Amino acid sequence: MPCLGVNPNSAATALPVCNGRLNWYLVGGAPLLEGGATVSEQPGRDRHRWKTLLLTIFTLILVFCAVFAVVAFVTPLDEIGFLRFPLGFFLLAQGLLIGMVALAFWSTRMQELFDRRLNEGEDL
Repeated sequence: MPCLGVNPNSAATALPVCNGRLNWYLVGGAPLLEGGATVSEQPGRDRHRWKTLLLTIFTLILVFCAVFAVVAFVTPLDEIGFLRFPLGFFLLAQGLLIGMVALAFWSTRMQELFDRRLNEGEDL
């Protein structure tokens, strides 16, 4: 039976402790080895989580860079016409939205590929 005490030094976080050590299975993490490496019973799931995290970070960075680039260069882009509109206006009004939808479909496709690879390696 695990200890369910509260860490007296961190009243704000109220982490479960037992004999001065965190109960990682109650916090949701994994126990640590020397050097900060975690012990995992399912390294395949850990790789899947890292791939998912990296895909999400990459997608968000791509969106922020695209929005920043269009906003930063809207004046020079307005010199170019596209469908009878200034290109900067069109990109801010429609182009970025279309690009984000396309990026969302790509990201979903990649996530499904990661999930499929994980499920192939597991016994269901």
